[in-house]
Amino acid sequence: MLREEAKKEQIRLEEVSKEIQKKQDFFTALEKSGDLNLELQSLCNFVAKTTDATGVYIGKQVYMKKPIDEDAGENDAFDENTPKVIQFTHANASHQAMVNTVLSAEDAPMSHSVFTFSEVPTQQTNADET
Repeated sequence: MLREEAKKEQIRLEEVSKEIQKKQDFFTALEKSGDLNLELQSLCNFVAKTTDATGVYIGKQVYMKKPIDEDAGENDAFDENTPKVIQFTHANASHQAMVNTVLSAEDAPMSHSVFTFSEVPTQQTNADET
């Protein structure tokens, strides 16, 4: 009986060790990457697998595109007079429909809130403590 339990424990430890190695390999690959933007799809897949998330997708804030003339400049296609939207660029397999989806702040205020940065409060020392 003890041998069976010891064998099961050994198998479990081997599985845990393999999972740890996979995670280490992923982060090693990220560190070696010359351009982390090329790793975003891998990141989606990694997060989905390691967290059991049903959906993982990555987006960026951009200005909405607008019609342009043939002789327009490089950034003339973007309407900088409107609020930025989120354009999703990467997703895990179960959420590929999110890729190229655009969400406005009105449609997805919570998603937009992740792009709101606030200053980190500085720690103040109390004069009595010094």
